[in-house]
Amino acid sequence: NNKISLSYSRRINRPNFRYLDPFKTYFTDRYYQTGNPNLSAFFTTNIELKYSYKDLNILLFNTKNKNMFSSITKIEGINQVKTFDNFFDLTTSGINMRYSFNKIKNIETNLMTNISYSNVKILNDSFLPRRGIIFYYYIDNNIYLNKEKTFLFNF
Repeated sequence: NNKISLSYSRRINRPNFRYLDPFKTYFTDRYYQTGNPNLSAFFTTNIELKYSYKDLNILLFNTKNKNMFSSITKIEGINQVKTFDNFFDLTTSGINMRYSFNKIKNIETNLMTNISYSNVKILNDSFLPRRGIIFYYYIDNNIYLNKEKTFLFNF
């Protein structure tokens, strides 16, 4: 009934063509988007420790994103210009808990909560750093309307 696992991953996240395209795409006569051909990929490193006991799952995690990119809207004269740039690192650590309850016939309930701390380190002086706690939870209920569990009502 008990399971413990440890995982480590590292991946590269490359920008799509829209983020790199240097040509202007107009949304209005004074608002347009232009890509950044100098945009770099960013790397994500993740480590997770997971514990499971029957229908309870607990996950401790730490994720580091280095040299992330995002959109930025700037004012140039009378125009708003949306572009993309690598300008921050993001570290998030937290715990995620999930419990599945299915002791009542044809009803399945999933309870999930997550609490994490995020810290954004700005790589230039254009923005203020951000950090804070994130908390959320949800309850998901499935009522199965047939024996095969292919038709259900979810709320």
